[in-house]
Amino acid sequence: MRQRRVLLLFFICISFFAHAVSVESLYTVDTLLITDKQGIIQSHKEISDILKKADASKKAELFYNTGYALANKPKPTQKDIMVSISYISIAAEYYKIAKSYKEYATCLENLATLNYELSKYEKAVSLFQESIDVHTQFISKETSHIALLHTNIAFIFFNTFRYENAIRFFTIAQTYYTTLKDTLGTGKTLYYKGLVFYENNQLDSALMYYEQSLSYDILLKNKQEMFASYNNIAVVYTKKRSYNQALSYLQKASQLLDKIENNQSKQSMYYINIGNVYFHKKQYDKALENYNNALDIKKEIKDNNGIAICIHNIANVLIEQKKLTEAKNKLNESLALTETPYPNELYGSICKTTSRLYELMNNGEKALFYYELYVKNTISILTEDTGQISETGNKHQEGALAAAALQREIKMQQMLASYDFKIKKDSIQALEAKRKEGNTRLYMYIGIVLFILLAGGILLNRYFLKKRANAKLEDQNREIAQQNIIIAQQTHDLIESNQELEKLSIVASKTDNAILIMNSEGYFEWVNEAYTNIFGYTFEELCSQISDHMIGSSTPQYVVEKFNECREKKITVQYEVETKNKAKEPIWIQVTLTPILNAEGELHRLVMIDSDITQIKKAENEIIAQKNQIEQQKEEQLQQRDNVIAQSKEIEAKKEELAATLEQLQTAQNKLVESEKMAQLGSLVAGISHEINTPVGVGLAASSSLSTRTAEIIDLFQSKKMKLSDLQVFLETVQHASDLILKNLHRTAELVKSFNQVSVDNMTEQKREFNLHEYLHDITRSLAPKFKGRNIQISITCDQSIVLVSYPGAFAQIFTNFIVNSLMHAFDETDTGSITIEIIDTDSTYTCIYSDNGKGIPKDNQAKVFDAFFTTNTKEGTGLGMNITYNLVTQKLGGEIQLWSNEGQGVRFTIVIPKQNIVA
Repeated sequence: MRQRRVLLLFFICISFFAHAVSVESLYTVDTLLITDKQGIIQSHKEISDILKKADASKKAELFYNTGYALANKPKPTQKDIMVSISYISIAAEYYKIAKSYKEYATCLENLATLNYELSKYEKAVSLFQESIDVHTQFISKETSHIALLHTNIAFIFFNTFRYENAIRFFTIAQTYYTTLKDTLGTGKTLYYKGLVFYENNQLDSALMYYEQSLSYDILLKNKQEMFASYNNIAVVYTKKRSYNQALSYLQKASQLLDKIENNQSKQSMYYINIGNVYFHKKQYDKALENYNNALDIKKEIKDNNGIAICIHNIANVLIEQKKLTEAKNKLNESLALTETPYPNELYGSICKTTSRLYELMNNGEKALFYYELYVKNTISILTEDTGQISETGNKHQEGALAAAALQREIKMQQMLASYDFKIKKDSIQALEAKRKEGNTRLYMYIGIVLFILLAGGILLNRYFLKKRANAKLEDQNREIAQQNIIIAQQTHDLIESNQELEKLSIVASKTDNAILIMNSEGYFEWVNEAYTNIFGYTFEELCSQISDHMIGSSTPQYVVEKFNECREKKITVQYEVETKNKAKEPIWIQVTLTPILNAEGELHRLVMIDSDITQIKKAENEIIAQKNQIEQQKEEQLQQRDNVIAQSKEIEAKKEELAATLEQLQTAQNKLVESEKMAQLGSLVAGISHEINTPVGVGLAASSSLSTRTAEIIDLFQSKKMKLSDLQVFLETVQHASDLILKNLHRTAELVKSFNQVSVDNMTEQKREFNLHEYLHDITRSLAPKFKGRNIQISITCDQSIVLVSYPGAFAQIFTNFIVNSLMHAFDETDTGSITIEIIDTDSTYTCIYSDNGKGIPKDNQAKVFDAFFTTNTKEGTGLGMNITYNLVTQKLGGEIQLWSNEGQGVRFTIVIPKQNIVA
């Protein structure tokens, strides 16, 4: 039967495209695949009669019905869908021949839907667009249908996270609906646009479109839609932490409940969302009351997911109330309701809360286990970490959000690495706390021993006093020796931990290399922005203008061999290749091709990392040319060796020097891409290391002195020459040394903490909440080593209540660049000067004014201050610092920066940042 099916499709294709043999004669082979829309096989006679006629519409209907039946089976397989595409494609061509454009457009839309099911998103968009063209040219009255087709394209872009394209097509659809005065269609499109902005975490835009959609719902007097709009607006306000506005809209939603039939689901939604508002306002009793009301309704309507959400939210309240055991029981109950064999975002959210609970219970192993489950089950990575789960009103069940699987896997690894780093940091803090507790216990033991010795001196005679004191002294010496070992080990562990933190900070830096992700066959699936920056092509242009596969007709043979080696042996391969960018400029690329294996060890995907080594190649060619020139000169000198022996020796020495320079240059060139990013961190590490050396050195000296005194007292004791005064002096020495060690270890911990915060922020792009006043002081403390030996004063004027939700790493790099530039360019080593940082809080902006009273900047150089690679000190500077500062202010923070300077009067940089960009 399978052979007959293959033969039938083969003959159909030959008939349709070649037209060399009549279609009718081909269907005598087998007619079992031709069915009606219900999947009932048609008779041989009926099919033959249709095929013998010249009516293209009837033939098209024959193939369309068969394809329709396959696609609408209860559970169609991928093979069913692919065969259905073949049938409907043939039907579309027949309809086109018959000029039945409406049916032809319907076939195109069905083909687009089937290709979307196969994850062929670009093909689906192309087919929908072709259907729009057919409607525009031949079916001009179907304006409402054209609007629907634009909506379908918008949903494809939305479901593949291309939000800008989704907004563009939703806007086109909205224009059609507005022209038609279709109030319902316009309102729906506004809601979809709000949904896109909400998923992209652009809450202000989402709020604007939700409110516009609400106005159309009110105009239509649609109570169901009005309730959903009020609820969605309240959820956005809750996410924006505008709780009073959220309560206001939820109150409006509650007034509609009595006017809606079968409102139990909406009633429970209202209770959950108002409970979330009270939870964030820390009114936990009211939150619990609403969650329990919602839980009763969810149980009544037997909504297991809803029950799980309610129980999860109740558990979060119990966590905040420190009722951890009760919270654990609730979370276990919620997990049991939502566990599935496939990725489940709700289950992942509950796992995340469970991980946080076990972290609070100091069970790191289980915390990490549930955090891994959270990452593996979370579909949407871009979620707000608020803890509580909301229910939103899905007004029009059109289009489900699909995840980008490979991006999710990459993000999973980053999140797990971050969490593992946090666990390691907590372990270091626990070790420090344990050390402090041990010191406290030691002081208590020493006090008890002293008390016992004093009481014994009063009650017993000198003989017994001496005997008991000797015994106690032996125990004390052993304890002190043990504590010395513990302190030395803890000091060593702390130093190793600091070194490990430095390595982790370096690993967290972001590469600018181009990254291409392919499936196991080598077809491109995704490229990063760096690829476009290097080659000039977007992902769509790469697939359409060059090739959608890594291996093309012009690919060099050695590249093909490397590609096959990577796939067959499942190993990482490297090679260099010369190619051209979009501007037809030749470039050299170093390629690293890495296989990604699944759990069964099979090839799952290929990741290609391209590094632009054009400049390195040019430098190598120049160096080789110089080397060849030197060799030529050497040969000429050797021919005159008898007359110029001294010159020959000089040339030989120069050759060796150039060879060493060549080796150093090649090494430096390989690190050029990362050097600028690591320069500031290296300087900071050097300064902090110097600062740490002082307290650690003092601690080691005190430990050494304590060890020496212990040996001396042991000798006195063993020789029976020890006096009570010797013991008292020794105890005072122990007390002083312990205090000194503790004080310097505290100082070391403070330095490490300050360095850790600033360095981690510098090397990551994480957005978080921070106090600006405290953070500015952290930055200046981390730069303290650079002020040593300099008579430069720095002052900070900033309201201590200013709290930002932004990128602290950007602020650290901006002010570090300002301060380092002032120290390098504005003041000489012996100059006296001052640096001032002032933060001004206005209604809508924060103004940051940085100034110094140094040499100032010449007018000729002021226009070039923010240019890349511009520097007046080529020995120490790279010329990138102020260019990076300008980009951070204008792009990352969305602000403006201005420079004022006169020679001899210092400089002043004024940065103005809108509050909406950096305040929650």
